[in-house]
This record gives sequence, structure tokens and C-alpha cells, in this order.
Amino acid sequence: MHKETKNKKRWSCSTHSNRKCHALVHTVGDAVVKVVNVHNHEPPPPIPVPGVCEDPIAVKKLNI
Repeated sequence: MHKETKNKKRWSCSTHSNRKCHALVHTVGDAVVKVVNVHNHEPPPPIPVPGVCEDPIAVKKLNI
């Protein structure tokens, strides 16, 4: 989360610092009320979770 006021939160992309991604989302409670910009990169690969991930190659790469 980037900034929080009484009811509103502004969320910035987790790659804002290293990739200069300017995508933002404004929320009130659980509702998205505003989307600003789009991501300037592809989404990161999913992180496999032991016991949940069905991809044996991904699990092997992480040595889980």
C-alpha cells in the first residue's frame, strides 16, 4: 500500500521503484473506486505453494 487516509487507500505497483511502473489503484474498503495508469510490464510468474501447486517443474525449481 502506498498511502492511507481514514477510509481510502492508494495502492501502487510493487515494481514502482525498480521498474518505474506508475500503475495505481484507489480503494474504499474492499471496493476499487479508481484505476490510474496501466502496468508497464508483464505480471510476475506465480509462486508455487507446497501442497497446492500442481506444476512439478515449478516445485522442483524452488526445491520444495
